[in-house]
Amino acid sequence: MMDSIQAGKPYILLENGEAVKIHENWKNIDKEMLSTDIDTKGSLNSSVGKYDIGKLAALEKSMNKKQSKAFSAPKTFKKLANQLIKHKGIPGVQTPKTIQAELRPYQKDGYKWMYFLWGQGLNAILADDMGLGKTLQTITLLSKYKNLKKLKKHSLIICPSSLTWNWYNEIQKFAPHLNAHIIEKSTFTFPNKKEQDVYIVSYGIISNILQNNQNLPNFFAVILDEAQNIKNSKTKRTKSLLTLQSEHKLALS
Repeated sequence: MMDSIQAGKPYILLENGEAVKIHENWKNIDKEMLSTDIDTKGSLNSSVGKYDIGKLAALEKSMNKKQSKAFSAPKTFKKLANQLIKHKGIPGVQTPKTIQAELRPYQKDGYKWMYFLWGQGLNAILADDMGLGKTLQTITLLSKYKNLKKLKKHSLIICPSSLTWNWYNEIQKFAPHLNAHIIEKSTFTFPNKKEQDVYIVSYGIISNILQNNQNLPNFFAVILDEAQNIKNSKTKRTKSLLTLQSEHKLALS
C-alpha cells in the first residue's frame, strides 16, 4: 500500500485482480509508521502492538474519527496514546516518608519518571553514571508501591554477584520496611505465597534456576541492574531472562 502511495497511484491492485481506492487520509501516513493490509472487500486491517504506542498516537492525529476505525488496538492503548498526545509534563508525586534519605533533585526526577511510566503500564530504563543513586531511586519506587499497598507480589532484583549484598544493605539502610532476601543457591524455590517484598539474585544463579525449568511466579517487578549483561539478545542467558513474567520491568545501566 505504501509503495502505491509513494508512486502516486490512486488505487491498490489486489492479488485477485480487484482494485481498491486509497482513501485520502491514508496518504498522510508515513511508510515507516504502520504495516497495513487490505482484504478482498477493501477493508483496511491494521493492528498496533504494545511497543507501537507512538505509531498509534500519530494515527489518531492524522486520521479523522470515522477513518480511525480502520485500525484496531486495545482501548487501554488508545487511551495511553491520547494521554501521551496531551501530556505536558510528569505529574508530581511525593517521595515516600518511609524512605530514610533525602533525594537530590535529579534523583527525584528519575523516581517520578519511573513512577509515571509504570503507572501508564510501560517499562522503564534508567541510565546514568555510577554513584549517582540509581539504587536509591529504585528502592524509593518500590517503597512507594508498598506504601500504596500495591506490592502484593514478589519483586526480583537481578544484578552481578558482586552487587547482591550492596543492594541488600542499601535496602536495609534506606527502606528497612521492605522485606528483602538474597538468593544464594540455584536450588532455591520461590514460595507460592508472598514472603518477601524483594528477592535479590545474581545473573548466574537466576540463569541456573531458569535452566532447571522451575515454574517461577509472576513477579510484581523484575529489575535488572547492570542491564548491559543482556545486551546480546542471542545468548542463552538473555533468552532465559526474557521469559520472566512481571507486571513491571526496569533496566538500570
